[in-house]
Amino acid sequence: MAKDWFHKDFTDQEVRELKERQDKTAKKLNYNNYINQAPRWIGTAVELAFKDWLDHYGFEYKYWQKDGEFDDRDFTFGRLEIDVKSRSQTVEAKDYYYLSVVGKQWDKIKKQGLINCLVFGAFLLPENRAYVYGWLPVSEFEREAKFMPKGTLSGKIILQNDGYNIMIKQLKELIDIDRFR
Repeated sequence: MAKDWFHKDFTDQEVRELKERQDKTAKKLNYNNYINQAPRWIGTAVELAFKDWLDHYGFEYKYWQKDGEFDDRDFTFGRLEIDVKSRSQTVEAKDYYYLSVVGKQWDKIKKQGLINCLVFGAFLLPENRAYVYGWLPVSEFEREAKFMPKGTLSGKIILQNDGYNIMIKQLKELIDIDRFR
C-alpha cells in the first residue's frame, strides 16, 4: 500500500446485508439495470468507512443515505456538502491510480451546485475492505481532473465509464478536511 489510507473491514455477513439492502431499495424505487451495472452496495460500504472515520474523531455530521432515504449528497460536515465517490477493485491501489467521477454524475454535480466536496474511496473485493483515499473541493477537482474515455487503463484497472479522473496522489489527506468545514 502506498499510504496508510483509512479503511473499514467488512465481514461476509455484512457484505450480504449490504447487498440485500441494495436489492430492497432497488425494488422500492423501481430501479432496474442501473443497479446491476453499478452495485450501490459498494458505494454504501465506502460511505460507511468514511462515517467510521468521522465517528473516530468525534466530528458532528449528517449522514443522508440511511434507511431508504436518498439525497444527492452523502454527508453534510459543517459547510461541506459531500458526495462520496467509490469503485470496486480487485487489487490494492497505488497512489498513481485514477479515481473517477462518471461524466453524467459530474454534469449533475455542476448543474445542481449543491455538492462542494468529493471524498474518494474504493472497495477491495477479495478482502471485503473499504478504503477512503482522500478528498478534494469540487472547484479543485474541476481544475485538476482530466477527461478519460471508457476503456482507458489506470494501473491494472480498465475504466468502465467515460469520466473525469484524478490520481489518488492528487487528493488531500482525509484529516485536512476538518480545516475546510
